[in-house]
Amino acid sequence: MKGTSWVFLILAFLSILLSAPMFASVFAPGSSVGAFTSASFALVVFLLLVETSFYGAASHRGWAESLGAIAPSFFPAVILLGGWQWLPLHGFDPHDFPLRKAEIVTGMVWVAHLFWAASILVRGAVQNGKRSPAWAFGLAGWVLFSGITLHTLRCEMSGDEPHYLLMTHSLWRDGDLDLSNNYASDNARTFYGRGALEPQGNEHRLRDGRIYSHHSLGASLLFYPGYVLAGRWGAALSVSICAALSLAWTLAALSFMRFKRQTVIWAGRVGLFASPLLLYSGLLLAEIPSALLLAGILWAAARKRWVWIGLGLGLLPWLHNRNILLIL
Repeated sequence: MKGTSWVFLILAFLSILLSAPMFASVFAPGSSVGAFTSASFALVVFLLLVETSFYGAASHRGWAESLGAIAPSFFPAVILLGGWQWLPLHGFDPHDFPLRKAEIVTGMVWVAHLFWAASILVRGAVQNGKRSPAWAFGLAGWVLFSGITLHTLRCEMSGDEPHYLLMTHSLWRDGDLDLSNNYASDNARTFYGRGALEPQGNEHRLRDGRIYSHHSLGASLLFYPGYVLAGRWGAALSVSICAALSLAWTLAALSFMRFKRQTVIWAGRVGLFASPLLLYSGLLLAEIPSALLLAGILWAAARKRWVWIGLGLGLLPWLHNRNILLIL
């Protein structure tokens, strides 16, 4: 971006730091509509600066041209966030109140903007041919998947997610995989708000009272760095990064196998905007780590790196036992 992308990134992070108190009030119980709206506008400024810098770096264009390309994707956000209270949108009791309406509108605007911005990033990166499809879709995937994850983190976890994360918590705090003390002490309350987390029915229970999860260890190990740094938020964002890397790695392999550039671009569009990467990108499950490992195996197969192929296939069952079917 002719030396200005770093300036935009610095300004963006300064804006998010200055608006941090407003974001904290939004996520606190009983937050006001005014705080929610103010924080949303601060987020718009932050994203405008970040995405403009990304577009400039991806397309090799100047800051003014990059700003002109990205800015239109924010028009619906500015309009709706400024006038959401006049929308004829009503919910059902006990959810028919102004803050819930603001949250619904913000969610709709947020997701629509992310799709639009990701499309602009991809178009700017691939039109001039200076960036590979893998690079372009990896960057767009990071923006889209991380953005979706940040929004869905307002929801509580369900299914196997808290149990995977409890394994990560035990590895960090206790240095072991015995979950008996973690269930007894309700350690999951730091990231799980649906009451006390109970052991699943098919856990491995020893006679001395120790409890070990029936889930494979690999996914919990992958969540470990993000969880140590930022709890559930860090673990979920690390999954979204893995989703973007999975897409980029797959497209890099297809390009190396000499598929036509346009074919690779269409594969990238399907991978970016469709299931499973989009739907699983923020979930603390084994699907995205498995996809990342499979993308690596495909990349190694394209280059005939037999040792890496064998290593990848050997690691698949450590993520989930059903991955054995992929090896067979």
